[in-house]
Amino acid sequence: MASNLNMTNLLKIIAEIKTNPHQTPEELYSTFGISKAGFYKYKQRLAQEMEFEFHYERGQKCFVIDREPFLPTLNLELGELSALVLSTGQFYAAGGDSVVTYRALKAVQKLVATCAEPSVRRQLDLMLDETIANRGYGCKEQILQTVEQAIQQRNILRIHYFSHSEGMKILVHEVEPYLIFFKRRTLYMDAHCRTKWGTIRMYRLNRIRKAEILPQTSFEMREEYSFKQRHQHAFSIYTDYTEGEPTPVRIRFNRHKAPYIEEVLWHPSQKILPDPTHPGSILFEVTVSYPKEVVWWMRQWGSDAEVLEPLEMREYALELARQEARIYE
Repeated sequence: MASNLNMTNLLKIIAEIKTNPHQTPEELYSTFGISKAGFYKYKQRLAQEMEFEFHYERGQKCFVIDREPFLPTLNLELGELSALVLSTGQFYAAGGDSVVTYRALKAVQKLVATCAEPSVRRQLDLMLDETIANRGYGCKEQILQTVEQAIQQRNILRIHYFSHSEGMKILVHEVEPYLIFFKRRTLYMDAHCRTKWGTIRMYRLNRIRKAEILPQTSFEMREEYSFKQRHQHAFSIYTDYTEGEPTPVRIRFNRHKAPYIEEVLWHPSQKILPDPTHPGSILFEVTVSYPKEVVWWMRQWGSDAEVLEPLEMREYALELARQEARIYE
């Protein structure tokens, strides 16, 4: 019988391979802090104990699932299923991010669909939609289904996209859709833009006004694409890099707010140290791809927080404060 810790690791490996298949074996070893030999022991146990088999396809640079057991619907009481619907929606509303959140919501939808009583099933559907934020997770249901189909079939999409950054107008892009994920209560899609940008871009699904699959098209995911690497330095949403590299940002929080900052993991890269020049204050540092997001987050703490580094972000925060002060003059 597997220990609880080992069983947890087995389930985490399954979730990691399903949600982030486009990574190297070495990245997977690093994620779980295990050696190559240890990983293959887990792989063998997954096949023997859980009928989950997979291999690494070097040509495509991704993990491929060969066998996955189908679990019959759990024996849940109506109250338990209702609680699951509500708690999943609350997790999303709290800002649950990444591909895992999206897959969890799709799994709950499957459970709801198996409810035998039509009137109860309809009510659970409504609960799920209302809790999450409108049918289609804030975008049109038909558009979501079209994007999902294109991802599954590896078809090229033509999308009519309302772009905030390009003049607040609708632009037509042809894209290779990679995957769907949550960020800050909204569904996004990573896709390679074939028309204007020629790079991998992040598209917000509720800004897609129209989506159509281009017939008789196919694509292969770019070898360099890794969801984990692309998003690991995002403080909130943006994955854009300043001068090509993640940037360290350091903020001082005074003694009034230091306890609130210390008790939360705000970002995987965060470091928190006591401030030797200001007793009771702390120095909060993160390394991120888009430093302005850290400044925007910091501003909620008002005068209890101060940007120290880098200098351009300190100047940016100062300019924001001046603009805000002029509003109240």
